[in-house]
Amino acid sequence: MLPIEINTEVAMRMIADDIEKKVGDKYGFVVLIFPFGSGDDRATNYISNCHREDIIKVLRENADVLENNLDIVTKGAKQ
Repeated sequence: MLPIEINTEVAMRMIADDIEKKVGDKYGFVVLIFPFGSGDDRATNYISNCHREDIIKVLRENADVLENNLDIVTKGAKQ
């Protein structure tokens, strides 16, 4: 059986619409989609409701937290 190819642009727009409906306009978000594995053709796609500069800042801050095995705390709940 051949693998099913998805249209990532359509899927990501549907995911973004669903997130916006659930969290409203008080929160920023970014969704990253990438293929498993490694290689030169491994591209990451993203969709967001934020400015690129804000996404870069948030990703850098959270990468440091994850690399140091620290917990990300949001209103008392660990993630």
